[in-house]
Amino acid sequence: MKGIRSTTELIMQLLAEYLGLESNFFSKYCFPNGTTVTRWNYYPLCPVPDITLGAREHTDPNFITLLYQDSVGGLQVKKDGEWYGVRPIRGALVINIADSLHIISNGYFKTVIHQVVVNQHAHRLSLVCAVYLENEADLSAPEELLSEKSPRLYKKMYSWEYWNMIFAGREKLSTADGSVLNGLNILKNVRIL
Repeated sequence: MKGIRSTTELIMQLLAEYLGLESNFFSKYCFPNGTTVTRWNYYPLCPVPDITLGAREHTDPNFITLLYQDSVGGLQVKKDGEWYGVRPIRGALVINIADSLHIISNGYFKTVIHQVVVNQHAHRLSLVCAVYLENEADLSAPEELLSEKSPRLYKKMYSWEYWNMIFAGREKLSTADGSVLNGLNILKNVRIL
């Protein structure tokens, strides 16, 4: 786990510095009281992949997600209404911007809408590490990111409040409507502009 933590801290430092914030701005909300959840995702081969998804369209509600995928592929990201495959690169990590980073960066970093498709030739295996901020982390964008041209996008909220909104929405999830799996739909309720 030391490797995951040091990689996560480096990514958080780079993101903060890119935004012109103190290098520990994000990591102070994650360590030592944040949570990191690591899991394997297994997607078996499918005889009818055209009508089956491995994971339906969604965003991740956490801060960032580190993903190591095997050589099979299947991860897709959505941009401007189109799906694009994320080609696996041996030894590389995919870093997904998740909802909490989208909120705290005032939308500067965009949450990644993604899905996983299956295929009929090979199973897919990926290792996912979801990094969560501590429950009491203030998700309000810092003043350094705000200006007349870039006003605050979201009402003040803490991590635990966003989680309550996510869980409340997902409890109502039907198999026909997956819109609550997209955090951007949940955030419409707390958008200022």
